[in-house]
This record gives sequence, structure tokens and C-alpha cells, in this order.
Amino acid sequence: MVSYFGRDIQSTSTGPLGEGLKVAKTEKDKVERFLDIVQKTEAVSYFRHNLIAYQDLFGLKGNMTPKKVKKLNDAITKKTKDPKWFGKVMKKICRIETGLLNVPPFDLRWDKDY
Repeated sequence: MVSYFGRDIQSTSTGPLGEGLKVAKTEKDKVERFLDIVQKTEAVSYFRHNLIAYQDLFGLKGNMTPKKVKKLNDAITKKTKDPKWFGKVMKKICRIETGLLNVPPFDLRWDKDY
């Protein structure tokens, strides 16, 4: 959930992306630290764009809470395991007809439609 958010985390926390989360002993501690960073940066960071995407793609409603972080993470994990999911998002939600993927031809991830 924190990709593209590293610079914002670094500027508002104690260091590079993940450093503050590494000292957390439990998953609950990680979520609390993450939510603290989100609360500090939400309105002034790129993360606000993530929230809109999370609403549309994964059903997030309202502000982030510990329960919603777990539910959101589970939804992201489940949907992104489907190899066709990204193509569906690109075509149906983003309405992108043609895209260039950084995948060699005939790689297992290669799709002739792109």
C-alpha cells in the first residue's frame, strides 16, 4: 500500500520508507505507525491519490482505520493475484486501449493484446 508514497513517508517520519515500520514488533504496531504517517501526510501527499484509487478498485469507504487497513490489504492481495486483473483495470476502468508492458515476448506475463 505504500508504493509511490516513500518520499512522503521519509519527509514526515524518522527516515526512509519502512524504517519506522521495521521497529514495530507486531502487525498491530505496524498498522498504528502506518496510520500515524497517513494522518500526518494525507492531505499534502501523493497518498491522497491512493485513497481515491483504493475506493474505486478495492471498496475502501471513509478514513483509514486499523480494521480497514487489514481489509484493504487483503483485497489488494486477492485481486492482484489474478493475472488478468491489471488488464481489466487498464481496459475497463482506465479505458486504455493499448499499453506497453515491460515484459519480454512470450514471458508468462506476456499478453498479445498489449
